[in-house]
Amino acid sequence: MNLPTDTELPAFIRKQKEENPSDDSRAYSLQEVADRLSVSVQTITAKIKNKEIRAFRFGRFWRVTDQELRRILGYEGNSEHEDHVD
Repeated sequence: MNLPTDTELPAFIRKQKEENPSDDSRAYSLQEVADRLSVSVQTITAKIKNKEIRAFRFGRFWRVTDQELRRILGYEGNSEHEDHVD
């Protein structure tokens, strides 16, 4: 698996890693994911229902892991590190 270096990560992931350098278990709310991708929460919810985005429930709330957000952004296993969402 080829993960990007810290300088290749988007600013919001770099900031999170600076705040918690050893924490790769960060989970984002659907609103945070929607904001990062410039789409609505409804779009994120639909993609979860269609199994395009992997998420889990924590109590009443859905969460998306840092690893999944990287996959969505095209960073997980992509040597070109393109910012795109299908």
